[in-house]
Order: sequence, then C-alpha cells, then structure tokens
Amino acid sequence: KVEVADPKNKTVKLGALRVGQSVKKVIPIVNKSPAAISFRLGFTPSTPALQDHGVLKYTPSDEISLAGNGGTTKVEVTFSPRQRIAPFSEEMLMECAGLSQPLFVVSGACQGIHIALDVDSVPFGAVVQQSHSQRKVVMINDGDIGARFKWDVRNFEPDFSISPTE
Repeated sequence: KVEVADPKNKTVKLGALRVGQSVKKVIPIVNKSPAAISFRLGFTPSTPALQDHGVLKYTPSDEISLAGNGGTTKVEVTFSPRQRIAPFSEEMLMECAGLSQPLFVVSGACQGIHIALDVDSVPFGAVVQQSHSQRKVVMINDGDIGARFKWDVRNFEPDFSISPTE
C-alpha cells in the first residue's frame, strides 16, 4: 500500500516550459501498510526527446526503503527540456519483487518556435541578363509560439531581392 501522500499528486503537472527552462517538483510517498518495503522507482518514456539524459529525471534513483505504518520519502522530479516536446504523460512506476505498479503520472510539454521553408533550395534556372525570374517560397511556423522574422537583405544584393523583408 505505497502511494502518494497527497491525492492531488496522483498527477504531477510540470507545465509547458520553453527550451532552457527547468522545473522541479517534490512528491511525498507514504507506506500505509504495516510491513516495511524496499523498492525502486522507474519509468519508460515513450517520447524520444524524454529519453535524452537529464531531460526528465528523478531522485532517488537507487533502492528506497520505507518503514511500515507511515514511512515516508520524497521523490524529486526534474524536467529540463532541450528541444520542443509535444504534451506528454508518463507513469512513474514502483518496481518491487519483479512487479511494477503505477505510483503517479508526470505530465508536461516544451513549447518552442519551429520555422521552416517549404523547400530546401530555390531553383531559378537560366535567366537572361537584364531580366528577372521570380519564385515564391512559403515560410511555415508549426511551433507552439508565434514568431517574427527579418531578412538581412544586404546578403542578397545586388543580384537577388526578397519580400517581405520582415
């Protein structure tokens, strides 16, 4: 009968962070059974970005021993994203005697800007001197946050121009 001390911690919301931000949550765990118990915590993230070292970590990572009838410990979960991560929910499991039991759920996301062009190169083909060729390129922001842009038009002159410039 090991569970979170406060039922509101059954779901730990880490929030929607930006790249470079970090959040730490502390979740008290209690043993409500009369017997002492030793177990390990673990989770298997389904999102590849969460599998990177240090992105979603927890302590203690070694074996935990709780006395019976109210023995407690604190689990610390840290989320430090390094890239955009879609909203996720991962179960923190208690692993004991070959069995796994969910203890609580950790949820969060990492919002970011992701701007891309619809093409990798812009082919103009053969252009006669003193004439011009025009191509359209689509700029896409499929990130979570709005963004502004500004082209450095000096890099395009005198042979190329671009509009809008910002």
